[in-house]
Amino acid sequence: MENDALNPAALKAARKRANRKRGFTQQQLAERIGCGKDTVSRWERGESRRVRAHLREPLCKALGVEWEALITPPEPPETPRPFGLTRMQRWVSRHVPPALLLVAKRYGVRPGDVLDIAPLLFLIVAERSLLERRRRLDEIYATQEEAARRVSEKSAHLGGIVVARSISADAMLEQEENSLGKRDIFGHLIEYEFRRDDDEGPFVHFVRGLAEGLPRDAVTSIESYGGDTIVNYRVADDTLRELTGVAEDEGGVGILDYIRSGGIDLGECLSERRKRDDAGYRQWLRNALAEAEKASDCELLEWFGESTLAAVAESVASASQEGEDR
Repeated sequence: MENDALNPAALKAARKRANRKRGFTQQQLAERIGCGKDTVSRWERGESRRVRAHLREPLCKALGVEWEALITPPEPPETPRPFGLTRMQRWVSRHVPPALLLVAKRYGVRPGDVLDIAPLLFLIVAERSLLERRRRLDEIYATQEEAARRVSEKSAHLGGIVVARSISADAMLEQEENSLGKRDIFGHLIEYEFRRDDDEGPFVHFVRGLAEGLPRDAVTSIESYGGDTIVNYRVADDTLRELTGVAEDEGGVGILDYIRSGGIDLGECLSERRKRDDAGYRQWLRNALAEAEKASDCELLEWFGESTLAAVAESVASASQEGEDR
């Protein structure tokens, strides 16, 4: 748009503001500046963006604005973000924000870059996991058919015994078919009577397989419980030690664990390291650890109750005493 080209949205917005103050309609504005109503109408519809030089000053005076305001697009209203970080943090486990920052720091990108691609990567991994489960299920069917054929051949002299298939196995395979059909990537539709108590679910098995062969500091652990989603993982351990200056073999295990779990804020930790000398930073870490441990104790007390924790502590003390007596 040229510098002297009228912006229809800006003109319309200015007239509406003036209308609230002075009662300007298109007709009244046209009379005030000395042109026809159709001219004002064409300006606001964007059909004409040229304002003759002798009309510019009276137009601006009538609307109470500078000419630049009529040729500059009005600022759009601020669009609220679909969700803020605080809301996102309610959706995810506490270890996710520090893991997000660690991954971003490890590869020299913004945390937003990691978030931008996260849905795509999740979809790719989820679909790959479903394809792998389908491949394995088809192999099971093929193995069953081959076993039935071979047994039938070997038992021809007995009149061709038909292999009896396990009812529970058939039910399990049927549930796997149903799970795959509904894209149940975590295997929630597979009943636990068909799974070991320590089974972590098909998705965790698949993701852990993808991580095989990676440096241990890149992906240290991937954990889940009872076939649920991935509830915990440790990534970029070397990056964490480098950023914080804390080594696990120097007694920093507790500090690093609390940073990984979100008990000590990683961003605040990095900020304090930049601001303080080494001695001051180490003291800040000790204070942060003490506060994190206190907060953790309060959470345990809230979850389990004082009597339960006291019983657990007594049991642990008793077991320790028995070990010493032996």
